[in-house]
Amino acid sequence: MDALPAESDRLILESLDLGQSQLAPNGRLVYLSPEARQVHALLTNPDPDDAVRAVDGLPNPSLERLRRLSPLPAIGELRTRVFLMHDRGDGYIPYEHSRRLAAAADPGRTVHTEFAIFQHVVPAGTSDLALFLGDLARLFWHLYRLLLLAL
Repeated sequence: MDALPAESDRLILESLDLGQSQLAPNGRLVYLSPEARQVHALLTNPDPDDAVRAVDGLPNPSLERLRRLSPLPAIGELRTRVFLMHDRGDGYIPYEHSRRLAAAADPGRTVHTEFAIFQHVVPAGTSDLALFLGDLARLFWHLYRLLLLAL
């Protein structure tokens, strides 16, 4: 949002409950610029295809900022171990992103583990004991390999 040129757009977007996928009931979105509407669509629509279209419609400064934030272009240059953890239920960052990072990294130096018992970074309850225990074992093994490097 902070890459939007108009302060009025930023103020309107900051005032909305972006956890809601519906338009603001008071109609504040009609005052947004086309670029700000794209940002709103990106932040409120969980559909991956719609999100890709929304990203494509972002203003160039926002796209450039996203490119600079991505570790993907530089991951091949890393000469250290890379530990990636991701939950398949992450509503903010699709787990496919960590898979792309793992695929681009040196396979001999990369540990990539996926989980189902988290939502973003927060443990999420599950009634499936086998799933919970399996993920708990994966988490332990992932952290164990990481801590071995510190010893």
